[in-house]
Amino acid sequence: MGEIITVTISKGGVLKTSIVANLGSAIAKRYPDKRVLLLETDPQGNLSDTFGIDSEALPHSIFDVYMGEKTIAEVKQSILPNLDIVPANNQLNDLDYQVWTTYQDEGISPFNLLKDALKGIRDSYDYILVDTPPAYSLNVGNVLNVTDKVIIPLQLEPYAIKGLKKAVDMVALFNERRKDPIEIVGVLATLVRTTALHTELLQQTRSYCQHKGIRMFDTVIKQTIKFAETVAVESKPTVLLDKLNARDRDIVDVYYKLMEEILNEEHTKSI
Repeated sequence: MGEIITVTISKGGVLKTSIVANLGSAIAKRYPDKRVLLLETDPQGNLSDTFGIDSEALPHSIFDVYMGEKTIAEVKQSILPNLDIVPANNQLNDLDYQVWTTYQDEGISPFNLLKDALKGIRDSYDYILVDTPPAYSLNVGNVLNVTDKVIIPLQLEPYAIKGLKKAVDMVALFNERRKDPIEIVGVLATLVRTTALHTELLQQTRSYCQHKGIRMFDTVIKQTIKFAETVAVESKPTVLLDKLNARDRDIVDVYYKLMEEILNEEHTKSI
């Protein structure tokens, strides 16, 4: 059964989309025998756009899956032979209203919609990576209901730990109702700059994680505009570029290092 790894925090602009796009691509390229599915649940549709899919011109999206009108198999699109994506668009902004008005009299749990949709396809993948919106909603509730592991990206700023605590508390809330608890696989510092402030905030975050018994990745993602440049020019994440210069290679290496931290931990546990 495919392991579901969700990248989430209730804040935008922290590289959730970049992490899902590049980490998923890195796994697919490094392990061609593994099948990877990218699941987009952010109505902005940026993950779809990253791979050159016009999110606003989609005939069908994950919204149709939520509403029971399409299956994941019918909506997914192929990126590589072993990498697929389920796209999203701004229809998801209406999900809460549509779900409550459609299913309220049918005895269907609104937080089980994604779980039910994945039943017929989860065994077809080794890894399912989920990009989430910067809000805790019915949509994200469905995601957390099926999630095995969570990666929490954290932009280093004065109130960063407040957002981290909120994410940790949300996972704990779901774990109260689950027999198989969600694992916070790690906190990932993003948009890191070489400044005294970021050095101090990074130290504070590591101290908080150590106190809570939460892993913080050794890998950090430095601030760069390369991801946005690559998407705009190449319509693909940096990891999938055919030709890499020295700066590209540094950026790509970060995601492979992150992948190794996650998968090596996984392989160690299975021994």
